[in-house]
Parts: sequence; structure tokens; C-alpha cells
Amino acid sequence: MRPTEAETTSRSGEKRKIKKKFIIVSEGYRTEQNYFIAIKDEWGGLKFNTIMELRILNRFSVDAGKSDPSALANIVKEYIAFIETGIYSVNLFAGRFIESMMDSEAIRGGEISQVRSEIESLLSEKGLISCDTITDVKIAEDECLRHFRTQNVTDFALADYSMEYYKGDVICLVVDRDKEARSSQAYSEFLRKCREEKFRPFVTNPKFELWALFHFDETEKLISDLKDKTKCITVLEREIRKRHINKDYDFHTLVYHINTAMDISKAFRNDPENLKNEVGTNLPDLIDLMRTGGR
Repeated sequence: MRPTEAETTSRSGEKRKIKKKFIIVSEGYRTEQNYFIAIKDEWGGLKFNTIMELRILNRFSVDAGKSDPSALANIVKEYIAFIETGIYSVNLFAGRFIESMMDSEAIRGGEISQVRSEIESLLSEKGLISCDTITDVKIAEDECLRHFRTQNVTDFALADYSMEYYKGDVICLVVDRDKEARSSQAYSEFLRKCREEKFRPFVTNPKFELWALFHFDETEKLISDLKDKTKCITVLEREIRKRHINKDYDFHTLVYHINTAMDISKAFRNDPENLKNEVGTNLPDLIDLMRTGGR
């Protein structure tokens, strides 16, 4: 049986128990995050494992609309290194500013590349980069905040990326297959990186909204069309438009239909290797983990 609590030693030498965590990092910028935030909010009502903690992380420096699973795996690796050492990579530091601005709608997706370039140029000019890491985070923060104030980009709060991480926490990468946008080779590389870093890959082919659609009873009548790769995208896009499933969708009621989603998903493929080419999802495995704590 996998333990669901860990012990850590405080500075006083006393042992204390801590909750282990499911750390969710999603490729999608809003829809996926909103879904898992709803699960976190409804955790008790859903009767998920009460000695586990769910944490939903931002995507750090993955550009909106330009992300890919392998990049996500690399960024999570950078983030774990930051938690363990306190050392910021330039990539992670810039991503923190970018996502803080996007969360406050101070910038839009089309401005990301320009903002990233401005941050990197400024840090380099001020001599705050060494071997692709930030030499003095506080000074770097102050310099960047001062820079954006002069650009009238002042209405954002700089996000806090601090978090405790312990061996045994389950790092879950939630991605789309989206085979039209990435090669089979790139997908295989993503799975390899997950095995190497001991990340758990949770994949939906063609995209996360398929899993969301499974929560509706009526979807059972669409199984045949959704399993047909020539029809799936057309049917899926029609149905998510009909139900207004988008980045602003409130999933708090829908997550109580997880059992419906679990049942419908049984008609589809559920192994990450199979999901390279076949319609389906292995997100039910993540739901099971949340319910049982990984026992």
C-alpha cells in the first residue's frame, strides 16, 4: 500500500506529518485549470481522499497556444528544481511575470513574445543572468517591475510560485494529443520524459473537452461518432459550442457527474501509448488516484 502521508523534520528536530499532494500541471491555460479548481473546491462533497491535497499550478512559461507536452515536462522539471534549490531559471522567472500579467489581463497572448524578450534583455543588460539562472531574484523583480511601470503595465500582482514539495508527491501532466499540431515522434518524446522524471501523463485525444463532454448523459448517444476519427472533431466542436464549454466555464456542478464520465470513457482507449493515435483519455486513472490516494 502506498503511504499517503510523509514525515518531515522541523528545525527543532521534531517530526511532523504532512499531506502528500497531487500536483496538477495542465497544458491548457484555462479550461483544464477551471475543471481541477472545481474538483479542489468540491473535494469533500465528491468524497475524494481526505489525506491528500490537490494543487493546481500555472503553466509557468508555456506560451498560450504554442505549448507542447515535451516543453511542459521540461518546465515542470525546472520548477521542481526551483522548489528544491530556490534558484530561478531565466525561463521560469520570465514565465512568472508573463502569467501574472495575463492573469490580470494586463497583457494579451499576442504580446507574450515581446514581453519575454524585454525581460530577458533587461536582465542581461543589468548583469543578472549567469548560466541561464537569475543571480539575484529580488533585484531582478524590482528591475522588471520598474520597467513595466514605465510602460504603464502596472495593474498586475506578481504571482507567488513558492510551494513545498516532497518525494512521493504525484506530479500529473494533463495534456491533449492534438496530433494535427504535433508529430508522433514529439508525443513519444513526451512519454519518455515522463517516465524519466517519474511524472504521470494524463492524455486526452483529441483534446480535454472530450473528457468534459463525457460528463453529460446525452453523450452516450454520440459514442459511435466520437470514436470515429473522421467525425470526432466535428462532433466534439459542435457539442462543446452547444454547451458553451470554454475557458470561462464553471465546472462546479458538472464535476458531480464524474461517474457518468467514468462510465462513458470505458468505450474509448485509455492507455497513453494507444492515445497516440486513438480517441480517448486516461483521465479516469487520475480520478481513481484522487479517490483512493494512490492505494
